Amino acid sequence: MQVFPNKKNPNAAGLIPADIQAKFNTMRDHVFYGVKNPKTQKEKDSGRHLKSTWLETHPGAQPLLDSDASVHLLKYPFKEYGKTVWDDTNGGLSYDLVDIQNMCAIAISKGTSGTGEASWVTATPFQGIRACITYSSKGDDGGSCYPANAKWATGKQGTRCD
Repeated sequence: MQVFPNKKNPNAAGLIPADIQAKFNTMRDHVFYGVKNPKTQKEKDSGRHLKSTWLETHPGAQPLLDSDASVHLLKYPFKEYGKTVWDDTNGGLSYDLVDIQNMCAIAISKGTSGTGEASWVTATPFQGIRACITYSSKGDDGGSCYPANAKWATGKQGTRCD
């Protein structure tokens, strides 16, 4: 097992079971960095669920107005459904890689309910704020994990997002 640290709220720490950590490790680079040295637009669009890495391949992109700044998640125009990312660029009011790993671990542990993809309410490192995080077991990179939207989640932690 790996320690499930929470630097912003040490009382919320726990453990990530080895099998969940292994699943996350398989998709980690996809979630954080996407394809290295992308050559095609598809490669530029793949993964990159951090604001910093999304803007590397989409410079000047502006988040949509339905992004809620208090939850520190953003949604960018992308295809018909938008691209959701964690804001990792705002100092103490942003997510770090450990925060994201922890949120993904919760979603991965809840599974996909046999559909290959499901969204779950998880705590964020910001006091009292919950978010919907999607875990997908589909794809060439071992799956993916990303914010389901850029808004507060109203459900109880560990329940399916509406």
